[in-house]
Amino acid sequence: MKFRHIATAVTTFAAITAGTAAMAQDSSQAAFDAKLAREANSTLTRAEVLADLKLYRASGLLELQRSEAPDVGSAHYVQAQAKYAQLSAAKSMNASTAAVAPTRAEVVADLKRYQASGLLDLQRGETVDTLSAQYLKAQAKYAKLSSASLDGASVEHLSAQSRGTQSGVHMR
Repeated sequence: MKFRHIATAVTTFAAITAGTAAMAQDSSQAAFDAKLAREANSTLTRAEVLADLKLYRASGLLELQRSEAPDVGSAHYVQAQAKYAQLSAAKSMNASTAAVAPTRAEVVADLKRYQASGLLDLQRGETVDTLSAQYLKAQAKYAKLSSASLDGASVEHLSAQSRGTQSGVHMR
């Protein structure tokens, strides 16, 4: 009799354990699927992910994460996290600076405005009298050309108007 109770208990225990393991596997699979779905909707490009991985490696976190149970409270781990945060912040700062830097086309357009205003010719000498009427007039013209370019007017058109001609600006 006792053997039958023991066999029943073992069978029941095995069934409960198998059921619990199956439920745990299902829930971990569901969690993995949810994580995968979130990552699939990521806005990061492959290049951005690879750049972040490079920072992660450089910080030392990748090496520390390779062990089965990394000691996240150790001074070495905390130091690596701080280094990763610092590298990530520097990368973000560089990206934001690059976002506000003018493009080549914008620099060329500004140079054309500078030339059209006459400031370039005035600046070619060894000394420049920045208080002269001619220089102040050229500065005012440059400011007018710059503000008009924000409104979409072309440098050639504005320069021709200021000279009273329709021929446009001839660049050297």
